[in-house]
Amino acid sequence: MPHKGKGIYGQYDVEALKNAVDAVKSGMSIRKAAIRYGVPKSSLNDRTTGKKPIALEFGRKPTIPIEIEDRMVEVVLTLSEKGFGITKRQMLARVRTLVRQMDLKTPFKNGIPGKDWWKGF
Repeated sequence: MPHKGKGIYGQYDVEALKNAVDAVKSGMSIRKAAIRYGVPKSSLNDRTTGKKPIALEFGRKPTIPIEIEDRMVEVVLTLSEKGFGITKRQMLARVRTLVRQMDLKTPFKNGIPGKDWWKGF
């Protein structure tokens, strides 16, 4: 039984969605393609009419660009391999400095990320 409170977001494969879009473009009806490939009909309609891109995008846009976060992870892992660990507090302070240096517009209070950002990071 599905967990209550969870929606249908992301419960289908990107490849299935791409295949369904291709099928519709080849002449299959949206309803039949949605059933055959196991994707929501409304999502398939949005992708075939061009309202939304085929790539799946859920949730908010990241506050800090993904490339920057990936680089931060690399640095932290490299430091830890060399025996220099970093605490949560130190990491959040470094992020605050980075945000100021890059002049990023963030919802962070006083420029310091909160619990939600930390959990996602």
